[in-house]
Amino acid sequence: MQAGTNGLLGKVGQSLKPAPVYSFNTSDAEILSEPKLTINRERRPSYLTILAAPDLTSVRGAGNPQLSQNIGVLYTLPLSKKLSVSGGVLYARKNYNSPYSFYRPKIQRSYGATPSQVDAACDVLDVPIELNYQVYNKGATRITLNGGASSYFMLREQYEFSYDTGDPYKDKQRTNYEVRGQNNHPFGVANISATFEQQLNNQVTIGVRPFVKLPLTGIGYGRTKLDSKGLAVSVSFKLGK
Repeated sequence: MQAGTNGLLGKVGQSLKPAPVYSFNTSDAEILSEPKLTINRERRPSYLTILAAPDLTSVRGAGNPQLSQNIGVLYTLPLSKKLSVSGGVLYARKNYNSPYSFYRPKIQRSYGATPSQVDAACDVLDVPIELNYQVYNKGATRITLNGGASSYFMLREQYEFSYDTGDPYKDKQRTNYEVRGQNNHPFGVANISATFEQQLNNQVTIGVRPFVKLPLTGIGYGRTKLDSKGLAVSVSFKLGK
């Protein structure tokens, strides 16, 4: 009986052996820990752009476009990976002529006779606001579509009115008229363009931008519908890292 008891106790002792103890190194603990959520917030740079933009300006329907000049700066702020918004200021020298029949001034001057032709040269402050959508970005090349509106602030308007004399051998009579700071047109012109850019290095990008400017209201003293078509050349500088 004693021998049987000893055998039973031995089997019980074997079953009560201590459980093995496992140790974990640092890498094991990292694997077993809960994963941490990491948010990658990419900081997109803004740009300062210098533009020089010759264009052809004409009164809609009158034909005979004249060469005009524009120069200024734009600041571009990114909104997302593809969207950005731009604003700036440009100085424009708008040259155009047309028959007087296309003029609709609010206040008619006393000409003595109705002019037949008008030649105009206007100094304009062009303040655009544009939304930009990037359609292509590969390597150092980018293509962006741009659309928005400009406010025109007419700094000085110079007009030369010509009158028919009825005599083909006699020169036309002419009078001059000047207006300063009297005509402003908030969001009076629509802007549509496409920008083709090539990155020179991490900080500087050059580009060309064919554009059209379409009137949303009458412009200047004569409230004429001014159309402009041109090609801007740009140099952009990245701001920040």
